[in-house]
Amino acid sequence: MKRIALITFILWPALILAQSALELSQQMAGMVRSELDVSEEQQKIAQLDMNELAKELDSDAKRNSFWLNIYNVYGQLALNAYGGKCDNKCKKNRNINIGGYLFSLADIQYGMLLKNKQPHKKEDWSSKVQVSEVDRRVIFAWDMGQQAVQDVGYFDPNDLDNQLEEVMKGYLEANARYDKNKNTIILPGWLITYSVMWPKYDLLKKIKEFELVNSARATNIKYDI
Repeated sequence: MKRIALITFILWPALILAQSALELSQQMAGMVRSELDVSEEQQKIAQLDMNELAKELDSDAKRNSFWLNIYNVYGQLALNAYGGKCDNKCKKNRNINIGGYLFSLADIQYGMLLKNKQPHKKEDWSSKVQVSEVDRRVIFAWDMGQQAVQDVGYFDPNDLDNQLEEVMKGYLEANARYDKNKNTIILPGWLITYSVMWPKYDLLKKIKEFELVNSARATNIKYDI
């Protein structure tokens, strides 16, 4: 009995210190939000075992949470490095080391979260870390510059549905305008890129559900392009 107790005592600190990849991504999101240095955490991310990561991310809630946190962390680092701007060239730069494999912000957006492309499709783990079903609300959640995303802090699989609703509502509340002469909601032009994913009818329905900008009277959506 004493021997068992001793072994338990010795192992307990290691159990306390154990940190999952998802927890690490959450920690990094909080640190970047607080403008703290994350270089040590970046090294830990680079040393992840991708097969173990695939086992850990065993649900879409976990996959979405992990990749959104990672995207927002490295997206903010890119903004800091490039003077507050990250153009398409910046987003396609494969300089994010995860488990010894290089990813770009675009890889995470379109490969991991939207399931369009897979940058490391020949690897056994590749399809297992990619979402199995796309949650179209994620397009409102990959920008740490948004106040709604900052208010969330980091994404948590246990509360992800509420968090995605919150950031979508927050973005639309901050950026939707109402043209009373045409009974039309005006939205930022970038959303037209996702018009297949978010048809105007669905967006208008969501805006009405959120009760934003006199939406009860609105009959149409127009993109500001």
